[in-house]
Amino acid sequence: MALSEILWYFIPAVCAGALQGMTGFGSGIVLAVFYPVTLGVIQAASVNQTMAVIICTGNVICYHRHVRWKMVLAPVLIYLPLYFVALRLAGRVNAELLKPVLGTFLVMLAVYFLRFSEHIRLKSSRTVMVVCVFLSAVIDAFFGLGGPAMVIYFLSAIDDKEGYLGTIQSFFLVTGCYGVIVRAANGALPLSLAPVLAAAAAGVIAGPVIVRKFVEKADINRIKRWAYYLIGAAGVVSLTAALVGG
Repeated sequence: MALSEILWYFIPAVCAGALQGMTGFGSGIVLAVFYPVTLGVIQAASVNQTMAVIICTGNVICYHRHVRWKMVLAPVLIYLPLYFVALRLAGRVNAELLKPVLGTFLVMLAVYFLRFSEHIRLKSSRTVMVVCVFLSAVIDAFFGLGGPAMVIYFLSAIDDKEGYLGTIQSFFLVTGCYGVIVRAANGALPLSLAPVLAAAAAGVIAGPVIVRKFVEKADINRIKRWAYYLIGAAGVVSLTAALVGG
């Protein structure tokens, strides 16, 4: 690849890795803006999910002592079959028609939590967990943006930033590996993507390293606000994509 092509994949990946390192999710939102321009939707989604696995692996290693594994197991066991079914349905439904709904939902969710989060006390109940996992699996299958739902759940269940980051990254690592395996089995990760994967991987590895000192100094409330801003950004991206596509 030419240097300009390498930078096209590398620079957004640095930003994606940095965001994921700060808020616990968000890499897919950044990469979804840039990569489909040159790769197309299907291959871009495959690269995005592969990069998410790489980022999550590094973050899980970094925060492995703080991971609440018991809180990961139940959501994963619910997510995997739901994702499988939703992915099959996604192939039969025109997801473009649902993008405005998704975008509006994410923006309203972000505004609600940013404005009223100090008055909200979501309990870490089974009902909240099941609803969030269901939304995550379905939205992931259709749009690859299932992170916000799990952010809401884990932020309501965990009070310390290391525990939150380690636990949510562990969840995304398991579900991401599953998604990559499914996509690879369907031929969505051909060898021709190797140079792209290498450039992007270098970026997502560098991103979390760059922001690690900022995360160490930040408290959980600040991380929550970053996460809610990012959820709103995901909604804006989805709405913009729907309008442009329309």
